[in-house]
Amino acid sequence: MRLAILLAGALALSGAALAANAPTKQQCADGWKAEYSKMWTQAQFDKACHPAKK
Repeated sequence: MRLAILLAGALALSGAALAANAPTKQQCADGWKAEYSKMWTQAQFDKACHPAKK
């Protein structure tokens, strides 16, 4: 039971960390810039900004 609670907490924290590490609407509107390569690959940036595109 404790393991399940710890696992659920860890998953929640990792999900929140991923969401916090997404580009803002303004960054998406501005488009890809070389300075973003420190945080995301261009593919990650494109996927986060345009989730419907494959």
